Amino acid sequence: MVRNYFLESALLIADAARILKPGASFVMVNDNVRYEGAHVPVDLILGDFAERLGFTVDQSGLR
Repeated sequence: MVRNYFLESALLIADAARILKPGASFVMVNDNVRYEGAHVPVDLILGDFAERLGFTVDQSGLR
């Protein structure tokens, strides 16, 4: 389940990187979760995907 979530999210980010004009904004809102008792830092993982695909990640809205 978690693997599929991150695969689908990575594909979404890759598509956004492909179709958005350079300098365009792309916003994702998600929660960090616990899965089988372990904390999953979704924000950091998806931020890493986005940076690897050329986005600049602004995490100033983190709470």
